[in-house]
Amino acid sequence: MQKKPKGNLIIIGGHEDREGERTILKEVARFAKRGSHCLVITDVATNLPKEVVSEYMDIFKELGVPETAYLSVRTREDAKQEEAIDLLKGASAIFFTGGDQLRITSQIGDSPVFQCMHQLYQEGGTIIGTSAGAAAMSRRFKYYI
Repeated sequence: MQKKPKGNLIIIGGHEDREGERTILKEVARFAKRGSHCLVITDVATNLPKEVVSEYMDIFKELGVPETAYLSVRTREDAKQEEAIDLLKGASAIFFTGGDQLRITSQIGDSPVFQCMHQLYQEGGTIIGTSAGAAAMSRRFKYYI
């Protein structure tokens, strides 16, 4: 029997306010600041990785998140790299951007990166997803968080 996870899921429907009050992203920042480690933002879902991740990194910095990091997973091989695994070991929260949820499941599903993410969630970390990042957390997909 699987133990109940100690972590939190923040599932955002998408089109969150990134310019005004940023109410939802402020809540994400609050969770991200809980741990002593960083918020890792991954580009796995988006077709505009550098632009999208850069925007979120700037937003979270403005919202007081002390440390952010960029996890680039463009191919299935990227999800097997030791550098990616090491980056996740220093995380307290992981943020999935919007894009294509099938990219998330096909690139990281049942990979070493996925295993690290799952372990983080089981041990008390926060997994956050907006739009495609939210959809990929459902049980409908084979490899969910």
